[in-house]
Amino acid sequence: MPPSDDISASHYGSGVHKPRKKEFKGKRAVRACDTCRRLKTRCILSPIPNEFYCLRCESLKIPCSFQEMLGKPDSRDDELEVTDPETLKVLIKHGYGTKDAEITSKLLHSINNNVVKVLEILEVPAHRKPPPTVPSVSLSKELLDEATTKVPTPRPRAPESPSSDLMSSLQSTERRHIFPYLTSPFVLFSQMVSKGNLPLPVRKLYDNFEKPSAIDDLISLNLITFQEALLLVEAFREHYGAWCSFPASMPIEMLVDNIRNRNGSLLLTATCVLALRYTDRYHDLKTRVYKNLLFKLKSDLELSLKIMPQNIEFLQAIVILSLYASSFSSDIMSLDGWYLSGIGIQQYLTINIQESLQTALGHSSLLDDDEEETQAFTSYRIWNHLCLVHLTHCVFSGRMCAVDEIRLDLSRRVLQLPKATNFDGRMVGEIALELILYNFMQRCQAVGSTTSGDPANSLEDVKEDLKDWVEEWNYLFTQPITQFLEFAYHYGYAMIIYTWYHRLYRLVTEEMGTHNVKIDFPDPDDKTQIGTCLNQLYPLEKIIGSMPPESRLEMLLHNHEALKGMVGTDFEIFKHLSDQIFFCSVLASLMCIEIASSLQTGAKDMLHEDKVREILMDVKLFSLRLQKIREGELKSFWVEEVDLKVPSVILQYHTAIENCLQTKFPKYEHSPV
Repeated sequence: MPPSDDISASHYGSGVHKPRKKEFKGKRAVRACDTCRRLKTRCILSPIPNEFYCLRCESLKIPCSFQEMLGKPDSRDDELEVTDPETLKVLIKHGYGTKDAEITSKLLHSINNNVVKVLEILEVPAHRKPPPTVPSVSLSKELLDEATTKVPTPRPRAPESPSSDLMSSLQSTERRHIFPYLTSPFVLFSQMVSKGNLPLPVRKLYDNFEKPSAIDDLISLNLITFQEALLLVEAFREHYGAWCSFPASMPIEMLVDNIRNRNGSLLLTATCVLALRYTDRYHDLKTRVYKNLLFKLKSDLELSLKIMPQNIEFLQAIVILSLYASSFSSDIMSLDGWYLSGIGIQQYLTINIQESLQTALGHSSLLDDDEEETQAFTSYRIWNHLCLVHLTHCVFSGRMCAVDEIRLDLSRRVLQLPKATNFDGRMVGEIALELILYNFMQRCQAVGSTTSGDPANSLEDVKEDLKDWVEEWNYLFTQPITQFLEFAYHYGYAMIIYTWYHRLYRLVTEEMGTHNVKIDFPDPDDKTQIGTCLNQLYPLEKIIGSMPPESRLEMLLHNHEALKGMVGTDFEIFKHLSDQIFFCSVLASLMCIEIASSLQTGAKDMLHEDKVREILMDVKLFSLRLQKIREGELKSFWVEEVDLKVPSVILQYHTAIENCLQTKFPKYEHSPV
């Protein structure tokens, strides 16, 4: 087994304590140049070892701040040793190795030159000859600017004084999303043949005016009355409406009628079920109809998943089902938030094809400005919520993301609309944060045994990413209902520390051969089989114990900060939070207990007894809040029947925390609160 306190100094990574060079610390040269940060676009360093500028600045022929940071503001030809460790670190950070740097550079410059030549040809009218030899270097920026201005672009409603850089960046992202449709083989085929000769799946992508078959909703089936539906949808809008962008000013009768008229049976059922899930007002109604509503929800979902493409009401329902997958799950139906959100993303992109093609062709909407803005706002919000819940579940489960970074970048569109609130800012900020966490976890775990300096993202580098993120989004930390953004930051920071040291522990055990041990299959009544196997290969206590005490304390304090945010949240808001936030909070509570126990055992001087009591008291307070929600559930008699096989997720979380407390700190388990 690896030494208990020496893993950060091993040759498998730079560790948290390696000092960063001052020349990179000031402006974070390993992050992005000033231009790319201002435009909020990806910054890719030139792969040529002796040249320090990003490819965007090179293509636009503008000064790059990388040159100034490296002390070379005037020339790219000065010699610099390619073996310089900081140079190699920058190159590795951006995914380039020294052996193939020259080849990669030639390919990139060749592509750039070919693009310039194509743009030159496009700029010359058919009846004129191309101009005599014109240096492509001097025309690169002008041609790019002219090309982008002559192509029809989306017509978003921007704020009163939008930043020109932000607008330019958003339009660039929109174009990168839209224009691949124009040259796709399906579109090419559609231009060449009549619609009668188009395969049906292709025709439905571009010419789908067929409405899906209507599904009888829970009102028409007399599961609940219209008045009961009004009460439940109103309760849903009060506590969860922002997730679906339900208009707060619309009369509730009109909202329900709109959902029913647009074949929104799945949405109507999902809203009513969630409104009853933790209700404190309609216990008799819940006792009478809740189980039947769960069966109806299962039926609606099975039927809706067979239809492609779907409508916006389906996407709104998928957002709710993905966010509260654990709460909806029972012995009747189990939901997977990653799978459902992935389906929602695919449906959204399919629905969006016709709109994107019309936008690319310059067709304006026939709707008036207010209606167009409301529809755009709802659409943008739904996309953001789908991306956020999907990314979060990718991080939770380790599965791959179904959407690329170009489409994730579309999340910023909502911020230019006048209807956008700090809630929308929180969503965009959380997507950016989850993307940092997702990329780090994927790249970190994909790297095998390496020398110091590899992998592409070290712990120090991702901490710089987090600093950049805080610099951009910390203005939201103090605004109403956005304390959860700060919660996500502390939780994500703690998970990054754990991921890094788990990797180091794994690499050491693999090299020492200690991972080749016989695995005992678990008792069916104990942990899951995978949980038991991993506990034998990578015991949590040993992984935490292998971390330097300073890193354990850092991880503990971040988990505690996240937990304090939950304990301090008003209970009426707290009990309606998403399942994702509940899961993160429970995991943070358990990690607080585990790390505090580890520090008390092996590094007691690092953690004062009063601090231990404070942390455990907040864990206990959080557990009691879960117990209070559970007590509300018990007021409805359906629990005893529906939860026979699968207990309430709130009860599961409460029990897990109490068991962990009793095991690690039995003397604190019954401390007065």
